[in-house]
Amino acid sequence: MRDYEIRFEFDVPKKLTRCEVKIRGMERIYGAIAYCHPKDQFNRSTGRKVCLAKAIRQLHKEIRTAIWEQYFQSIKADKFLGLINLGIEKGFISFIGDEK
Repeated sequence: MRDYEIRFEFDVPKKLTRCEVKIRGMERIYGAIAYCHPKDQFNRSTGRKVCLAKAIRQLHKEIRTAIWEQYFQSIKADKFLGLINLGIEKGFISFIGDEK
């Protein structure tokens, strides 16, 4: 079983989302940056999805599936608790999960 942590950071004025995925037992940190077109409206949800997909595309399918499952469970819980899109200009959301 591998532990992993996903971290997102938003820079609204620059319209970008950074993503970092750390997997215990692996030295490498997987990361990506997703940019929003200057004419498009910045959307944190879209930025998270694009950025996470870019960051984990090199991983095995089983690991990617486990990460996406944890991501959607965490987003669902955060929406229920009202924690998503609090209007923070720069911030991060971290998810910690276990690979099944």
